[in-house]
Amino acid sequence: MNESLEVNIINNTGHINIITENEIAGKIEFNLSVSGIIEICHTEVNSKFSGRGYGKLLVNKVVDYARDKGLKIVPTCNFSRRILEKNAEFKDIL
Repeated sequence: MNESLEVNIINNTGHINIITENEIAGKIEFNLSVSGIIEICHTEVNSKFSGRGYGKLLVNKVVDYARDKGLKIVPTCNFSRRILEKNAEFKDIL
């Protein structure tokens, strides 16, 4: 399978899309605050592509971005909150 990521950050909002088979297979939306916080607002995977780990991949991409920029994450989206809070490897960005 050939997936690509499309990252868009404009002003204080951003989203990452996973493109597979010429479709948006999943997306994650977030806000950036001036105080250095990323709020993950929404994570969604197209049901056609469920079970491929795309939701976790999207959360991991936001984590990579946060670590690279020295930011913290506040997950208000239930899916991202479950992923981030249950894994000790993410404690540094919460």
